[in-house]
Amino acid sequence: MFIYLSVNSCPYLTYHPLETVYNLPFVNTSMKISLTPKLAYIIGLWKARRTSEGIGVAGNQYIREIFMREAFAIKLAEADKIQLDEDKVFFYHSAYRKFFDDVVANELDRFAHKNEFSSNYIAGIFDGCGGFIEVNKQRFLFLAKASKADEMMFLRLGFRAKKEGGKLVVINSPELLSFITPHLKFLGTTSNMNSSENRPARGSPRAIPRARGQDAPQ
Repeated sequence: MFIYLSVNSCPYLTYHPLETVYNLPFVNTSMKISLTPKLAYIIGLWKARRTSEGIGVAGNQYIREIFMREAFAIKLAEADKIQLDEDKVFFYHSAYRKFFDDVVANELDRFAHKNEFSSNYIAGIFDGCGGFIEVNKQRFLFLAKASKADEMMFLRLGFRAKKEGGKLVVINSPELLSFITPHLKFLGTTSNMNSSENRPARGSPRAIPRARGQDAPQ
């Protein structure tokens, strides 16, 4: 025997959107997203420390805290959507993930000029995988990993860089450091390189251990 229940006769059969029933976020993949300096920083950090899942970063506690704080600040993600997995923090948003991929793939065009966008983007990259190397008592900024596009981007912006032992070392580091320092949130600056603090204050740069080399890059 079949029993027919109409929506009108049974209030429990009222329509609920799929994202409500399963507590899933509704994502409009055609939404309009505009690049801002703060978003450029997050994309730079993500490029350097990206996770395979969604939009997120892998790294120590400070890197994860910075990513979450910056994402919350511009309402990129909500706290209840953040997922934690050992040393990773991430969230899912297909429209933003597509936008992030597009910005990184076209960074030579997106960041072709010295401005707030390029300085934030590069600051994010250096916070993610940058540091200082000391050569003959001179300090140079370096990226632990960098693409050919990164090297070309630096050159177009007026920063000479070359590969040294797997690192991308910036020759005119003082100029680059001056350009990105206002936006750094993790990487140590020349003013605090000798700091004995192991844990930075919230929102302040962290000193990066120095590595010694043989010959200064030319």
